[in-house]
Amino acid sequence: LKNNAVDFFSHEHCTMWSLSVMEQAARQAGLEVAGAVILPLNGGSVRVFLRHAKENNPTRLPPSFSEDFNLGDWLVFQSHIFKIKKEVVETVKAYKGHILVYGASTRGNGLLQAFGLDHHDLPYALDIDPHKWGKRMAGVDIPIVCEAEVRKRNPNYQLLLPYSYIGQFVGREQEWLRGGGKFILPLPKVQVTS
Repeated sequence: LKNNAVDFFSHEHCTMWSLSVMEQAARQAGLEVAGAVILPLNGGSVRVFLRHAKENNPTRLPPSFSEDFNLGDWLVFQSHIFKIKKEVVETVKAYKGHILVYGASTRGNGLLQAFGLDHHDLPYALDIDPHKWGKRMAGVDIPIVCEAEVRKRNPNYQLLLPYSYIGQFVGREQEWLRGGGKFILPLPKVQVTS
C-alpha cells in the first residue's frame, strides 16, 4: 500500500498476508516468527523467518513490523491510485504517437487494463523475450515486438511497465537515453526520466 503497487494484485497473488496474520497462523502450527526483513520486491514484501515456538523466550519484532492496514489506509491507497491513473493516462495521451510500452509483463498488462489504455494509445510493446514476439498483450491487444523493431521506430518515450527494474533498463538502453529517449515510470508515482 505504501508503494502504490496496485499492479501487484493479480491472478498470481491471490492471497496477501499481513505479518500479524502470519504470526497467528504460525502460532496455530506451534511456530513463531523469529524475524522478518522488508524487501523491495513486488512493490514491497516481507520475508518471514519461522522457528519452533519457545514459551519462555518469544521473539519481539520491532513495532514497524506489526503494522496492519486499516480501512483508512485502503482509502488513501485508492485515492493515490486514482490520481496516478489520471496522470498516466494524461501523459500517455500527451505523447501519443511518440510512446511505446517497454516490457510486456503480466502485472503491467493488468495496470494497462485498469487504467483503460490499449493499442489505440500504445501501438507496440517491446519485450526481450523472443517467445512473446509476434503475439499481443491480452485484453489490450498491443502487438509485442523485438528490440530491433523498436530501434527502427526510435520512440521518444517508453512506458516502463516493469518499473521496479529501472536500474537494469537504464543500463541496457544507454544509447537510446543519450539520444533523448525517456522512460515513463507509472509507479510508485508517475515519473519521466531525464
